[in-house]
Amino acid sequence: MENELNNVFFAELLDIYGHLLPSSQQSILDDYFNFDLSLSEIAENRNISRSGVLDAVKKGKKKLEQYEEEIGMYKLKNELRKEIDKLKEENAPKDIIERLERMIK
Repeated sequence: MENELNNVFFAELLDIYGHLLPSSQQSILDDYFNFDLSLSEIAENRNISRSGVLDAVKKGKKKLEQYEEEIGMYKLKNELRKEIDKLKEENAPKDIIERLERMIK
């Protein structure tokens, strides 16, 4: 379960910061985190070694964590989600809630 949560975390980081990575690394991470392909499957699809894929995943994860540490968009999005949930509990106008939800997608 912890690994699944970790993958969800990195998939969200990839969604936020993926455009800052080289396109080949972004694509490998997308296959790994969003399409749940194994290292071997990715290697076979790209005609590269499994260790090359593993290296790209490790380096990509490290870079995504660095971006989050420096920029903090994931943390901000989570804080905004909590505030939106509070607004929903307080029966805030639906149009305001919908606008806020669109902003964090």
